Amino acid sequence: MESYSWIGVAIIVVVVIGLWMSIDTMIDGWREKDSKKVSRGLQQLRVNLITVALAVSVFRFASPSLSNLVFYQGVFMHLGQTLSLALAGVFAYASYRIFNNYRSNSMGFVYGALAIITAVSGVVLSTSFNAAALAQEFRFERISTLIPDDHGKLRFTPEEVAYNLMHGRATESGYTLEHEDIDAVDVNNGFGYVGPMVPDGTVGTWIRANSGYMVFDDLKSNEDPGRIRKVNQTQAFGEGMLLFDNLERHLYNTEWSAFYPEVYYLQLDPKVVDSYTAVAPKFEYRYRFPFASIPVWAGVVLVHSDGRTENLNTTEALADPRLKGKQINHRWYLRKLVDAQNYLDGFYAGWYVRPGQIKIPDLPGRSQMPFYFRGADNHDYAVIATEPPGTGAGLYRMYYLNVSTGARLVYEFAPKAGLSGPERAVDHAQIAGHTWAGTGQQGGGGERLLEPRYLVRDGKLFWMLSATPAAMSTVNSTIVVDAQTSTPVTYRGEQEFKTREIFFSWLNGAPDQAEVPASSSTDPDSIPATSDRLERLEQLLRTALQEVESLKGGSKK
Repeated sequence: MESYSWIGVAIIVVVVIGLWMSIDTMIDGWREKDSKKVSRGLQQLRVNLITVALAVSVFRFASPSLSNLVFYQGVFMHLGQTLSLALAGVFAYASYRIFNNYRSNSMGFVYGALAIITAVSGVVLSTSFNAAALAQEFRFERISTLIPDDHGKLRFTPEEVAYNLMHGRATESGYTLEHEDIDAVDVNNGFGYVGPMVPDGTVGTWIRANSGYMVFDDLKSNEDPGRIRKVNQTQAFGEGMLLFDNLERHLYNTEWSAFYPEVYYLQLDPKVVDSYTAVAPKFEYRYRFPFASIPVWAGVVLVHSDGRTENLNTTEALADPRLKGKQINHRWYLRKLVDAQNYLDGFYAGWYVRPGQIKIPDLPGRSQMPFYFRGADNHDYAVIATEPPGTGAGLYRMYYLNVSTGARLVYEFAPKAGLSGPERAVDHAQIAGHTWAGTGQQGGGGERLLEPRYLVRDGKLFWMLSATPAAMSTVNSTIVVDAQTSTPVTYRGEQEFKTREIFFSWLNGAPDQAEVPASSSTDPDSIPATSDRLERLEQLLRTALQEVESLKGGSKK
């Protein structure tokens, strides 16, 4: 969508050049005392201004979201480029005028050269200025340890698999579930996915309202029928609905001078579990001298199913008890901040390879960082693992965004740590005996590896991946790569966890049965800490009770 914002840049540049041409004609008329030329220039100026006003009005009526992208983001997202290109256009027009009147005047070459230099340097420099301004204003706080994840609320099912399962259960006639509409969110105080049921077909988008939500509760097992379910909740404004009941249109009409990367659907009323509210984190651009513009988190808009809207600024959103611990910032923002880190030392700092630079690795397939996870401190985080530039793929820094509070944190690995990042985890997880392929590859057999997810166990970093069939319709097995040894974890003699239960057994600290010898001792402390231990303890208790009963019987005699 950002490409549309360049339409705004082009429109602004054309308008500025047109206005300058009109003013220049008027100046010529005044200088030559030619009233007709003055009138012609004034007429051109009026036509240009009326055309711009009509264009803005038509855009605003037809699509407030596209209008925002073109005219608001198109100006402020690319403020430096817009100013430099407009100035380059003025120089180019001046060069044309000189050559048209005098043909070989040297000033024509000067203005022509200025046009080229201004356009090229402005586009290159303004991008660097924006990144430097963003990195310097919103710094990350260094932390001394990795943030542990909450194992009880772990992201077990990858988004691709969850969507395919949800879509397969979305059987309501006239409605569908779009992949881009589902999000990883808090579901019943755990991990899950929620997506709206949107009208299907061109006619349906005009005459129907979103009928409710498909909910995927990832804490429940595959066999639990309540794992995937439909929640009936008709929405007055929704995604996929046209024209005046479209959710994006409603958001941009609520506050036009902001933009909304995505909408979450969250449970905000603990007393009513099956009630969801559209939560749209909003961002605005802030000007920074000389011509940089940076996105800033500006709060959140809540859109209730009946159409009632609450527009909260940052202070109000953080103070609202309904939103405590909820995702009111956006994972997109972390990506913007981390992308800008190479310019932390100045606008020129990202132009050459030097110590301290980072890169965000490209992962195979659709799932890219930042990934969402629930921390052991009961906060929601977005996380990005970074590597040094070049061909190296070792871990350098781990960046976090607390999507509840907006706190920005970074953990830097020791230079000699030599830990593998998520990119290498995909390679290391392709263990012998399997022909797995990345999700980005088309065709061919074998399984797909999805989402190298952040996992911390006993203070150590691991990467958790899911192996799925090519259709990505279920999780065949889970592979956990040790970031320190760059090898898959071996548990009970296997390098993959064949079931969810076996994986959580390892995750929660159960010892490897393949390495624990069987014990004939009746000492409970010597019995393996697994389900076998529970059975053995039950046997010991039954034996003890029988002995007690036997002793009681003997004493009576």
